[in-house]
Amino acid sequence: MHDLGLNSRNEYMFKKVFGLIRAFMDLGRVHGISTTASMALIGALTSTGSLEWQGVLGILLVSCFAHTAPAAYMELNDVELDSHILESSRKPLVCGRLSKKDAKIFIIVGLALSFTLAILFFPNLPMLMALFLSAVWVMWYCSGFGKRMLFSYDFSFAVAYAFYGLFGALAIGNPTVYTWIFMGCIALEGGMFAQWENGLKDVDADRGVGIRSFAASLNISSGTTLTFFHPYFVYGLCIKILFLILCFIAYLQFVSTYYFIFLLLYGIPSQIYIMWRFLTKHRRLDRRKTILMDVPLSAILGFSVVVGKVGIIPVILVILFLIGGYLKGSLWEGGTEFKFMRYVRQTEIKSKKI
Repeated sequence: MHDLGLNSRNEYMFKKVFGLIRAFMDLGRVHGISTTASMALIGALTSTGSLEWQGVLGILLVSCFAHTAPAAYMELNDVELDSHILESSRKPLVCGRLSKKDAKIFIIVGLALSFTLAILFFPNLPMLMALFLSAVWVMWYCSGFGKRMLFSYDFSFAVAYAFYGLFGALAIGNPTVYTWIFMGCIALEGGMFAQWENGLKDVDADRGVGIRSFAASLNISSGTTLTFFHPYFVYGLCIKILFLILCFIAYLQFVSTYYFIFLLLYGIPSQIYIMWRFLTKHRRLDRRKTILMDVPLSAILGFSVVVGKVGIIPVILVILFLIGGYLKGSLWEGGTEFKFMRYVRQTEIKSKKI
């Protein structure tokens, strides 16, 4: 009986500790670490064309904290907003699994570690400036003030992502023409279009708490049926077109028939498919699924612009890392809105009810 009681107590403690770790994973949105790290890895590859293991390790460690600290800061400042969104009800600060004090400590420690590790692995001033500027822009956005200024909501992330790609390049060497093309790609897709998607998905809650996204300013709702000539759709379409133009500019750097065919058979159709879904899938849940699909589809295309500099194998490895990390991080988390298995379960439940 004593052993049974001890085992039960140990099991309880394990579950409690694991639940706390999982809550901090949700707070830091760990599903996005591989995405953030991939931007710096590709940025580094545009500089030198190859990476030593020390450089890869340094970028991965810096990215763990450079991603999770701002993500936690966003969660801290979005508690009021998230309390109005059904899918956000399981987030640790919303449901009370973590306190605001826990979040503040997590943020301070994460920021300190990200800069300390960057200096230890890549001791040069240009790298540090790029990392600093990326942090300033993303923290400005996450503070809440950046979301409540017109243009800032839609463009702050784009600037932060571009500087993070530059951080990767400067950490290892010097920028090249491929660095600038790649920075443009992640600014457009990782920053501007991601905000276009989230702005549409969350517009009703955003408007309620004073966030001034383009979607909120156009007075549309998350359930608005977009048409081809709707101003908000046209804006998103322009971002995708500019994204494709940058891919074709990359093609001109190393004229390759194979890459041209790739752009025609994969690049253009994949982006048309995403925009088609936004025209035809109107439910918030469907739009969330479209966002999840856009991440890997557009990452493959955006990362491909550096093939002329580094070859196809490093690009494939980084893409596999990004997608695998995103999926694994999502599975580890418990309360994130972007949890793949949650989407599956919600769909199954809805099907049974029907």
